[in-house]
Amino acid sequence: MGRLSVNISNSGTSSWSHFLESLSHNFTYPLAILLLQIIAIILVARAFGFVCKKIGQPSVIGEIVAGIILGPSVVGAYFPEFSSFLFPASSLGNLGVMSQVGLILFMFVVGMELDLKVFRNKPHEAVVISHASIVFPFALGVLLAYFIYQQSAPDHVSFISYALFIGISMSITALPVLARI
Repeated sequence: MGRLSVNISNSGTSSWSHFLESLSHNFTYPLAILLLQIIAIILVARAFGFVCKKIGQPSVIGEIVAGIILGPSVVGAYFPEFSSFLFPASSLGNLGVMSQVGLILFMFVVGMELDLKVFRNKPHEAVVISHASIVFPFALGVLLAYFIYQQSAPDHVSFISYALFIGISMSITALPVLARI
């Protein structure tokens, strides 16, 4: 009877190790890694979005915070092994393609939900809001470039080019966030 229980426990251990081995082998496939990344991103973004909704903020703020948490600033800095497992360098190309497809679909949905009657009824407010959503992020980007130019700009890039790049990047990326809010 003792011998039978030993065989069962060894069989369970080998089954578990076989399961872990096959699981780790499956994560070598690009599609499996991409699906794991998408699941992790959606779960973390939804969780932080839910928390932001509860404290009276737009859920997009929580989704931005989730991106910062999952990115190199937090998980990459404090848990590099987990970050390299979840976001290996070889998979970032696939994730980049998916993010571009997601952005295209997102902007399509924003366009579908856009009510042009609101713009016709209040053209002055629409112009002021649209210009402010471009000018303020651009100005803040140029101001940020002033402080980070020495540390982060390549040697052959002038300050004007660097400041324009940072300013334009900030104003362009603000558009989808503003549309979401």
